[in-house]
Formats: sequence, C-alpha cells, structure tokens
Amino acid sequence: MSSCTPDITAVSPRLATAAQPCGQPPSAGTIASPRIPARVPDASTTQQQENDMLDMSAEPFIAPALDAAADPHLHAIPDGPADADQPAASGWRTLRSGRCFVYVLPCRESDTIKVGFARDPLVRLHALHTRYFEFFDLDRALLVETDYVRDARAIERRLKQALADDAVTAPLSVREAAGGRTEWFGGAWSRAVALAERICEEDGHVLHPQLSAWLRVRWFRDAALYDWSQQALRQIEFLSFNGAPDTAQKLRRELKNALDACDAVGLRLEGKVPGAVLAWYRGGARALA
Repeated sequence: MSSCTPDITAVSPRLATAAQPCGQPPSAGTIASPRIPARVPDASTTQQQENDMLDMSAEPFIAPALDAAADPHLHAIPDGPADADQPAASGWRTLRSGRCFVYVLPCRESDTIKVGFARDPLVRLHALHTRYFEFFDLDRALLVETDYVRDARAIERRLKQALADDAVTAPLSVREAAGGRTEWFGGAWSRAVALAERICEEDGHVLHPQLSAWLRVRWFRDAALYDWSQQALRQIEFLSFNGAPDTAQKLRRELKNALDACDAVGLRLEGKVPGAVLAWYRGGARALA
C-alpha cells in the first residue's frame, strides 16, 4: 500500500498538548465497525483481520451499519465493574468512566444546532443522519473531551440550561429512532461555542474546535478503511452477480457514504483505499442517489 501525507489540520495549538490519540475500544452495545456480509476466518487469516471481523480492533474505521440484529457475527467489548469511577486506564469502560465527548453540531442549511454527549461522536453522527457530513457543518461543529461521563453530562446540562429559551423542533430528516428529536436550539451557535470555550478554560477539558479536523486526523491514523473498502467492493460485485441486487445497492450506498465522508473533511483517499476502490468511486459512484 502506498503512503500519502494529506493536509491535516491539527488540534488548536493552545490545547494540543492535552489531546490524546484515539485508541480506546468501543463501549458496550456500540456498533463501531462496518457491516458487510461476514467472512469466516480460515488458516490464512491474520489476527488483525479476525479482530476486524469480530468488531474487537482498538479503533476501527466506522462506516454506516447494516442491521446489527440480523448479524450473528457482531460482538461488543463488555463493560467493567459498574461501580468503577476512574478513567479507563485499565482498558475497561463503565457507565461513568472513560473518555466522553460533548458535541455542538450546527446544521448546514439552517441556524439550528444539536447539543448532546456521546462516547463516540462518529457513531452518534451516523445514528442521526446517513449523510451527516452534508447535513451538519462539520467545520463549525465542536467537541469537548472529558475523562468522565459525569463531566460530559454536567457540561451538556449546563449548555441546555443556558440555551433553554431557544429550544426548537428537530428537523424532520433526523432519525427519531436514534433519539435525535430533542436538544435542538435555534440561533444559539455563537453562544454555545462561547460557553463551551469558557467551560474548557475553567475546568481544563480538551476543546476540539473543528469536528472536521478531528475526524480527518482520526481517519488518517486508522488503517482499517483500506481493508474494509476492499472487502466491501468485492461483496458488491459478488452480490450483484449472485441474485442480490438490492443488498448490493445498499452496500454500494454505504461504501459511497463512507468515502464521501472522508472527502468532505478533506482526507485524501490516495493510499487510504485500494486503487480499484478509488477507480470505482471516481468512475461513477459519486452519482449514486
């Protein structure tokens, strides 16, 4: 695989020293790796490939998921003791410990923002909208990173209280099943940003002022996109010629969405995906509905 050096916008210099690399496993119940028809491990399968199949790699590339309930091959990292209230130094995550993020997501086409917190912002983005990178303005979106879930919950509560008078109805295109119908506010982006910045300065939390840059760095560090996109393209071809065109079309859209997301945040795909995938993407996949 060839290498490339995309133009990566780093975390704000005044906060960069506090930032930590993405390297913790997904929390229990989180679907954090792409869903394609499962491949059974064989003698030639490496440990890393098998881990990717079983959803147990440390920081897998997150792509839109197929129906998890219908896939018996899905596994999640279990939580540790429920009463532990320490950062996840041991590798275990609990309901109260482990890295967490408060997010402020401004819509691209309206003066509306979504406020909330999540263990993994990317999983949350996927749940809210399949084309989240178009629906939200990721250049203006921000994250506040905390070591404890309780801190993220407190920050979210503080933001919601400060913006309560500006609460609005959620956009209709947001998935109601994802719990995305609440915590929307109109005309409040600048005040939300100012309050988030002040909270970080007062309490020492890490501010990621540009979500698009956070995603770009995360995906640049993640090697799973190469293998996943290669397997996805092979599955698309197999399904297309073996009587499953609808499933092939669904996977085709998911692969396109994943590559569109990388392109939207400025990540160069050369060297991050196989040449065949890049040719497929540039040869007409972008025109898919």
